[in-house]
Amino acid sequence: MYAAVTVTVIAASLIAAAPAHAELPVTRPFLTSDHDSEDLKSVTVPCPDGRRVIGGGASMTGGDHRVHLFGLHPNEDDDSFTALAKEDAPYAGSWSLTVVAVCAYLPGDLPGYDIVSAATTWTSSTTKTLEVDCPDGTVPLSFGARVAGSSVSKLLLTIVAPNEDEDGAYAGAKEAAGGYDGTWKLTVWAVCADTPEDWDIVSFEAATNWAAAGVDCGPWKVMIGVGGWISLSLGEVYLSELVITGSGGIPTYGWATAMEDANGAAHDWNVTGYAVCVTP
Repeated sequence: MYAAVTVTVIAASLIAAAPAHAELPVTRPFLTSDHDSEDLKSVTVPCPDGRRVIGGGASMTGGDHRVHLFGLHPNEDDDSFTALAKEDAPYAGSWSLTVVAVCAYLPGDLPGYDIVSAATTWTSSTTKTLEVDCPDGTVPLSFGARVAGSSVSKLLLTIVAPNEDEDGAYAGAKEAAGGYDGTWKLTVWAVCADTPEDWDIVSFEAATNWAAAGVDCGPWKVMIGVGGWISLSLGEVYLSELVITGSGGIPTYGWATAMEDANGAAHDWNVTGYAVCVTP
């Protein structure tokens, strides 16, 4: 059963100083699940009326190396953003999932807006990767991915990131160590639009076996998309957070968090964080 979420939507409005021709006012509504021992949590954050979803992120409180993200994606039908997390090993403690949506007025702020997706077939492959391209002439504003199967506790997201040419999204997932007997699939999303003012994708690779890779858009820019990439999972390392945050309600930085499972990992690995930055 999915855990309940709080009913209050808190919107942080952003109208930062910027050139008149480059206005992209956004809001960042967010919701937090109940802080309890429910083993699966799903949180969907709607955009305010009149705004469209252009990105989002998710963070955890608690979990102790036993909770992983298995979904983080936009919902085109109702202009919302969803994240889902599951315990991959029994955990008696309490934990919660916080999800933020990034929303903007459209189409005036972002011509060419579109949400594209692709999915693998249902197979029992131990590793799956997939990419989706934005329509010609547009760029990705954010990325999303989700695994589906009868036991998502055994399916780990390891990549939610831009593709190599930075004209779409790329996703990867891995069965947990010990394997998974059933079939499963991976879906990838990209939110796309004509290139916004000063659009850029920045990245940072954390030190070997270091859990968090921080990314910063710098002065006079805002962060609208976040991603993460684990170099070598082997079913023992997974994405647990993809965060968009900032001071004063202005999203300017974030991070990707990777966790080893409760048994730890004997191999070396790295996590890279990604941020999509624009001038507001």
